[in-house]
Amino acid sequence: MTVTEYLDEWIELQRLRLQPATWDAYRQTIACYLAPAIGDTTLDQLHPTQIERIYAGLLVHGGRGGRRLALATIRYIHAVLHKALADAVRTGLLQTNVSDRAALPRRDPERTNLDDRLRVWTAAQVRSFLRLTRDDPHHNLWAVALGTGMRRGELLGLRWQDVAPEWRTVRVATSLTIVDDRP
Repeated sequence: MTVTEYLDEWIELQRLRLQPATWDAYRQTIACYLAPAIGDTTLDQLHPTQIERIYAGLLVHGGRGGRRLALATIRYIHAVLHKALADAVRTGLLQTNVSDRAALPRRDPERTNLDDRLRVWTAAQVRSFLRLTRDDPHHNLWAVALGTGMRRGELLGLRWQDVAPEWRTVRVATSLTIVDDRP
């Protein structure tokens, strides 16, 4: 059984276990990174050094248009592969999880610590943005996002019952995600 054959079967079973957005992210990770890189390898021939070479290659030119991938993306790819292979061990298809013995890259030599810094708008930039978007239909949404730090799904899941203007609070009760063009 090839890695692609196994991952195709595995991801369909995960549909019953994972939230739709998580399942879709796993599916995309398999389709974009894992299947092209190791899909033709038979499951029992997968080796830790092969996985390490794949991670190194993805780091250097695995992104869109051959751009570099972030270390966080490599860690996510590893997490998906590790979970899939752990399930292969659990079900008896493999004796050991070879991804346990694959070392992840710790740093990208092409990036400096300055590249890793979080870029945050200044108060003046926030005021300028809100002033420039005053007539935009989403202006109030931008203001809530900038004032609270809520994520996209949390903003999309807001309902009037979650807003308490008398206490100047907004409660995050649900998060809305869209998978395959469906909420």
